[in-house]
Amino acid sequence: SMDIYEQNCAATATAAKDGSIMVSSFASSDYNVTWQRNDAHAGVAKSVRWRDANVMGSAGNDGSVRLWDVRMPETNDACADFAGMPDGGVVNFAEFGGEHYCACSGFSREVAIWDTRRLDQHVCTLVGHCGGTGVGQ
Repeated sequence: SMDIYEQNCAATATAAKDGSIMVSSFASSDYNVTWQRNDAHAGVAKSVRWRDANVMGSAGNDGSVRLWDVRMPETNDACADFAGMPDGGVVNFAEFGGEHYCACSGFSREVAIWDTRRLDQHVCTLVGHCGGTGVGQ
């Protein structure tokens, strides 16, 4: 997975099969790694997505979704780790109702909506990608 921060095309986040995530910059013809976390996920890191210029989310096959502040040293833990994620992993940030919402989905037919200020439980779960979608808690 790859995501380029649109406000700063030089910041490219990538996820890899070895569980690592990386931020790279491109200046003229040079490619530079500016931040990297080799153990971001146990197994495949499936998805990365920028929230803003400094914070990105990552999701992995280990069922975890984590938020990372790339201003912090690479040795620091994630600044947030979502509990009870759907299996697999895709992460996205939603702007509805404020800037604090994160949508995550996996291999199941569920999409979990989280408020990143309160990670102990998700706001709601959208269930049933096929044949209509229902909202559950």
